Amino acid sequence: MAAEVFISYSSKDRTVANMVCALLEERGHRCWIAPRDILPGTEWGEAIITGLKGAQVFVLVFSQHANTSPQILREVERAVHLGLPIIPFRIEDVVPERSLEYFMSVPHWLDALSPPVEDHIARLGDVVSQLVNGVTDAREYRSAKPQGAAKLSWNNALVRAGTGGAVLALLLLAAWLGGLAPPVPARTSALFQLTPRG
Repeated sequence: MAAEVFISYSSKDRTVANMVCALLEERGHRCWIAPRDILPGTEWGEAIITGLKGAQVFVLVFSQHANTSPQILREVERAVHLGLPIIPFRIEDVVPERSLEYFMSVPHWLDALSPPVEDHIARLGDVVSQLVNGVTDAREYRSAKPQGAAKLSWNNALVRAGTGGAVLALLLLAAWLGGLAPPVPARTSALFQLTPRG
């Protein structure tokens, strides 16, 4: 049976991640969590992708440790690519950095900054239940960043330079196809050459 919830976390936040997993499974939501759900002998990356593809919801236990983890970044990127709703469960007062900020541009965060964390996990369980059962609109938990060309900004110098270069290349191609030749430097006519007089 495929898991409904993929739990992403730094190994340094294992205690909270295991609490999240236990509560969600107590409520009937099967979770995928490493290393528990990686079969011995299975390639780690393959197991992660399989877990993500089977999930309906992606829960990120977000902390400073998660913020700097290359593994977390890869998991979040794959979750965004697969269109999974992402629930950032923030257990420390930090904001996403660099690439993670791009992928974590969902409008709803669940903060678990004040004790007891169990109360916040219960709230997380409510949100997961609503998403899995279709009560809450999953679009509210998907990345709000536009994809493709829509994310390009004219204020970006590289975009302007690239556009200018493309236009120049098209003009040169059109001139070449149209038979136009670049101007040739004027030759000095023999009629206008002055001969020195002695």
